[in-house]
Amino acid sequence: MGKLCVVQVKDGPTLLKTLKRGSRKNFFRLESWNAPPREDVKLAWAARVIDIRPR
Repeated sequence: MGKLCVVQVKDGPTLLKTLKRGSRKNFFRLESWNAPPREDVKLAWAARVIDIRPR
């Protein structure tokens, strides 16, 4: 929670977002630097980003 993650929205796209708790159990708030937050989203999976390297 509160960390940068790669997430796949259930039946949706894969995104790079900061993961927060949603208002309901098993739902999440997805925050981004360049888009409005997505509220109460159900996820298929999430993986914490541990390293970002420029090419």
